[in-house]
Amino acid sequence: MSTRLALVPNFHTVASQSTGNVFVLHKHGEQARTPLMKYARALAIELGLNPDSQVVQGPMKTPERIVEKAEQRYAGDRTQIHDICRDTLYVHSVTDIERIRSLFVPGRISHPFHQGRERHGITPLEIEDNFAEPKKHGWIGINLKLKIDLGKGRHHIAELQITHEGLKAANEYSHKNIYSEIRARVNTAKKRKLSFTQRFMPIPDTPLDREIISLVCTKDSPDILKKLTPEDKDFIKELLAQNRGLYNLRSWELGLHVLRKDKDKERDILLATHMAAASGPHIRLVAGTDVDKSHGPSSLRRNRPPENAVI
Repeated sequence: MSTRLALVPNFHTVASQSTGNVFVLHKHGEQARTPLMKYARALAIELGLNPDSQVVQGPMKTPERIVEKAEQRYAGDRTQIHDICRDTLYVHSVTDIERIRSLFVPGRISHPFHQGRERHGITPLEIEDNFAEPKKHGWIGINLKLKIDLGKGRHHIAELQITHEGLKAANEYSHKNIYSEIRARVNTAKKRKLSFTQRFMPIPDTPLDREIISLVCTKDSPDILKKLTPEDKDFIKELLAQNRGLYNLRSWELGLHVLRKDKDKERDILLATHMAAASGPHIRLVAGTDVDKSHGPSSLRRNRPPENAVI
């Protein structure tokens, strides 16, 4: 399937928040939390999962973060911020993911599950399948955009993330370590002053620069790109490669590589395995639950894919 699939006609027209006022938008997000949680729990039950253990309510995005992200990614259009209110559903298996794929395709919105939810004012708008094609920085999962009717002509678009429970450790490590190290390096760069020449230099626009912007997402991003040294960018590039390697490795261990759109052409999983095995103590990776705190995942050495594996 396509990695991003609209589930309703005129998706780009309907997929906007009902207000651009950041404080009203935040209030709408708060009001959408309960129906979003009910939807996530209902989907867990539909899949035969325990909603008490498999559904996690995420934190609300603050008004300040809404403004910051809108300015950086959507030219200030706050109606395009869809993850103010977000929950996560953890699944057990490839079969669970395939069932979700079969539920969320055009033409199947008439499925009894969706009809029941629509009666409660929740309509799925879009599915983004990053099991088929992982994010550039490695994240693997499914994002569902849902339109939640709040009454009196108001609605809120919220997000439900669906990922494999075996990726929990990778997700936590990625956010608490990889991204925090990147942001720490960027925050150090913020304190530097631009020289007179640097002020008039064009803004760097390489794929790496764009990826850095997507991660740090701050108002002064153009200046930050000028302040980052070549050594900073090499460091960030290495961290991002390690992050991709971590997710590729866990994907292999959990059998999730069979969900890849280009699985017959994949070679980066094997490459990532060797790369992660050689990583030093300055970057620790997580693979499953068995972690060597100083030299990366010990399970990596035991569960290495065979050299002749077809990926």
